[in-house]
Amino acid sequence: MNPLKLFVLLSLVTGVGWAAPSSPGEFPPAEERILPDGLEMFLRARRLENEGEIRDAVEAYAEAMEQAPDVNEIRVAFGSMLVDIGMPQRAIGVLEDREDLDWYGKRALALALGQMATQKAELLPKAKTALDEAVAERSDDPNLQLTLATVLSAQGDPVEAERIMADLRRGMRGSVRMELFHAQLLAQTGRPGEAAEVVARCSQPPEAVDQCRDLRVRTLVASGRTGVAGAELAEWLEPDDLDGHLRAAALLMDGGRPDRALGLVRTVLAKESDSPRANQMEAMLLVELDRFDEARPRLKTLLKKNPDSIELLLGLAWTEAAGGRGDIEKARGFLDRAWELVSVDAASSAATRVCLNAAQLEVRAGHPTAAREWLDRVGDVGSAGAQLPFLLAETYRVNEDWAKGAAALLRLQPQLVESLRAPALALEIEFRMKAGDGGAIARLKPLFESERFPDVLMALQVMQSLERWDALEERSAEALERFPDERGLAFIRATALERGGRLDEAAVVFEAILEADPDDVDAANYLGYMWADAGKNLDRALELIRFAVEARPGNAAFLDSLGWVEYRLGRLDEAERWLQRAVDLGGEGQGTVVAHLGEVLLELGRDDEAQRWLQHALDIGCEDPDHVLELLDRIREQRRQVE
Repeated sequence: MNPLKLFVLLSLVTGVGWAAPSSPGEFPPAEERILPDGLEMFLRARRLENEGEIRDAVEAYAEAMEQAPDVNEIRVAFGSMLVDIGMPQRAIGVLEDREDLDWYGKRALALALGQMATQKAELLPKAKTALDEAVAERSDDPNLQLTLATVLSAQGDPVEAERIMADLRRGMRGSVRMELFHAQLLAQTGRPGEAAEVVARCSQPPEAVDQCRDLRVRTLVASGRTGVAGAELAEWLEPDDLDGHLRAAALLMDGGRPDRALGLVRTVLAKESDSPRANQMEAMLLVELDRFDEARPRLKTLLKKNPDSIELLLGLAWTEAAGGRGDIEKARGFLDRAWELVSVDAASSAATRVCLNAAQLEVRAGHPTAAREWLDRVGDVGSAGAQLPFLLAETYRVNEDWAKGAAALLRLQPQLVESLRAPALALEIEFRMKAGDGGAIARLKPLFESERFPDVLMALQVMQSLERWDALEERSAEALERFPDERGLAFIRATALERGGRLDEAAVVFEAILEADPDDVDAANYLGYMWADAGKNLDRALELIRFAVEARPGNAAFLDSLGWVEYRLGRLDEAERWLQRAVDLGGEGQGTVVAHLGEVLLELGRDDEAQRWLQHALDIGCEDPDHVLELLDRIREQRRQVE
């Protein structure tokens, strides 16, 4: 209510010398009162409202209006209270059609219309007009601004609604309701990454709100940060929330953290060992972790119960192919069976999944033409996601056919939805650069400046592929400022520092990653290997690498790291054992792994074996070919001396 008008009304009370009754609720008889009509009951209503006696206050206000129907001050006070207690329809009845309302009355009516418009869409235009008029007179009222944003959103204008909310939240500490609403608007306007940050505070203790957590997980996933979503969800879970454990595990698996996902699934299996969903997830995670010997019997048992399961058939295909180093013909048998089941609808998501898995297996097995044939079967390019341009690129990368690959990626882009054109564009730029078009790199700028994290990540991966280490470090540091929760960016920055020769700086970043997430086995392995390769901090390097190998015992790269640190520690027999294991598990096709084995064999005095592995490393490409040539020269020199 207007304070000046209330003062005028109250001055009438003091002017006639009326005194308050001796006890609450007692009023002088009507014949003893000399107040203007309605004022006495109005004052009683105000007192009751202040004391929280809302029902009595409503009755008192209504009686005051009956006694003084032309006094707007009573109507405004009554209407404002009705808005505050959630009775907007009655407030509209009190205030509507009054042409002489002051700003306070217009405000109350606008708020009431805004509240009702959320229930009755036909009131939206009227509410918008009333709110605009009230805001035009005074734009500093947060309730008006919030209600206007709500109405705009309901009218299908989330962009303007979000602008209002952003301005509103900049000027004041937001409530949970405001944060949720703003985040929802950001998500509606295609900015899920920003939405996730808005609800970050209300998702964490001590202010954790379930709605905030649910929205944060959904917007993290929508912004491509599935692994972060899974990790945060896992932290919030109650021990008996088994469905939540499986949901978090699925997100972690999709986000590239199968080791942690497996731990969650096994927590479920410890309590419900016969859970079909958990058993299948365990088997598929073992495949993801390259633990094929453990996965195979589980998958076969499950397939007997469900012989038409596409997921199980694909899992067995991967298991038999052993990630490209096993029996590709057996794998093709499972792939063909899966295709028989889905080919009736080649545009289905299941058919797309079969095609993508088959193409990936063929690429790993060194059959790029067969892989492209599978990609050609994809009936719905839009449902294939970012994996399609990646796989298409890999089919040309195998033979370094950069020009043809760039042309194929260019042809693909118009067929993709807008959000998926960025990966295809980034890969096209990379291929053009490798084909000799140095100016193509300028086309990465829009990706670096994008609000979408996946776009930025793709641009960084191009820089990584081109080995632009200084630029990659600078760009990844900039990206970290914009996306501080993306630990993967810190990993990229650390690797760029390491590859650029700035080992001490890289170590600091890796240690920070491990402090934030002690279960990050990739960071542990990378830091351990970096130190082992440099001959520094070998005991700590061994500890880190052993931790990584325990988490992923079938990972050839981790086993290579373990063999290499054992070599640096002078334990040659242990080094040979682990390096041979790495080769057996797929390292034979990795030049650096076989080069390490060759060097260890040379130190053991087994020159013939050493020469064979070192030459193989040169043939397939390795990390330090000059060093391998030096080792081969050393073998030849030793032989000459013996002769």
